[in-house]
Amino acid sequence: MPLLIKAGLFVRYAPSDVLDKLNGRSDPLVPPRRMVGGGSRNPAAPGPFRESGDQFLGLLRDYGQLEPHYRVLDMGCGMGRVARPLTTFLDPAKGSYEGFDINVAEVHWCSEHYASHPNFRFQRADIYNKMYNPKGTVQAEEFTFPYPDASFELAFASSLFTHMPIPQVARYLAETARVLTPGGRALLTLYVWNQESQELVAQGKSALPFRPHDDLIVITPFVPEAAIALPQEGWDQAVDDAGLEQVGDVLWGSWCGRTASSPYQDAYQDMVVLRKPE
Repeated sequence: MPLLIKAGLFVRYAPSDVLDKLNGRSDPLVPPRRMVGGGSRNPAAPGPFRESGDQFLGLLRDYGQLEPHYRVLDMGCGMGRVARPLTTFLDPAKGSYEGFDINVAEVHWCSEHYASHPNFRFQRADIYNKMYNPKGTVQAEEFTFPYPDASFELAFASSLFTHMPIPQVARYLAETARVLTPGGRALLTLYVWNQESQELVAQGKSALPFRPHDDLIVITPFVPEAAIALPQEGWDQAVDDAGLEQVGDVLWGSWCGRTASSPYQDAYQDMVVLRKPE
């Protein structure tokens, strides 16, 4: 996050953080407003942070078949939005959580605030991203997940592939397949660019004005990583190349103006469940 934005958030929300603490409204696993903003529509603000995290746990249970004894991987863990509800779901003696992210401040915050949960671990991945980590030393296409083969029964990525082009996504899918146990699942959100979403965008019904730029589908050519839609054929090929198989139908999100097919509220992005064959 740029320094100027950080300073602005601190000035605006630091007093609210003090009031939250004085009124007993602070949760040690919910980041302060001064770090993420406090608007009611901001999914990282305290209220939405809890609600969206709880909702994603429901997705992991219902579609990822999450069990309390599972070893879980969170790709792009941020400030622990999904980690927080998992602390009360995973068996502390058998289940475990590993998360990695490119944001050093967020990983540091999580490592500090989850210290009382020894089965929860966070790592910084110094991956280059023009928008989120412009000084990163590793290209996403070359990144190797810092875990042994067959380390997890379930992996997930919430709003990660929405910032990555196909070559990077393909690498992450291959690494996901490597670290999953046979039969393990991956629950992933993305923007799928297919005939339906293209038509809805062209009709002006989409909340995101995606358009082709070089070999990408983006909302702004100046910072492509702000949001990227993945062509259906490129996504399908990357899944096949990784040796993964899709479980059930895609749960279509409402981002492009369609009616979401997920039973969960605020199903904005498309969601796919993949499985590593046994």
